[in-house]
Amino acid sequence: MESANMRKLIAGMFWLVVFTLVNVTTIYSQDERLSSPQKSIESLFKAMYEGDGILAKSVFTEDAVLQTVHVNKEGKITAKTGELEQFVTAIGTPHEKVWDERVTNLKINIDADLAQAWMDYSFYVGDEFSHCGVNAMHLIRSDGEWRIVHIIDTRRNSDCN
Repeated sequence: MESANMRKLIAGMFWLVVFTLVNVTTIYSQDERLSSPQKSIESLFKAMYEGDGILAKSVFTEDAVLQTVHVNKEGKITAKTGELEQFVTAIGTPHEKVWDERVTNLKINIDADLAQAWMDYSFYVGDEFSHCGVNAMHLIRSDGEWRIVHIIDTRRNSDCN
């Protein structure tokens, strides 16, 4: 009698452990897929590399702002704003050479539905170095997806460490 009860207890515990592991794995997999700002950032650079305007557009909010820090004609440092649609169209227009933005030192901070990312980059057209700098991005999580709401970058042709 005791051995039958012991087998039932062990079987019950086994199924409880299996059920718990399946649920935790499912929740973790969904959470990782839906809550990773890094995945959205990687998708942007993949889109650039592959010339995929549709993928590029999917990582941005509709009202995203793109800016570059530069020196204007008067020598004043400003933030020059670009158009998202022009950027996405440029990515999706066939290129003779691959656009390859190589990112290093990626750091991401998250609070609730806001993420901030900072990274060094070097941009290549094909195998030829074009420029380097820093990307600073803000992303928001909307409907379970992280999307870029703002990018501002610096650009230079030397001192790329």
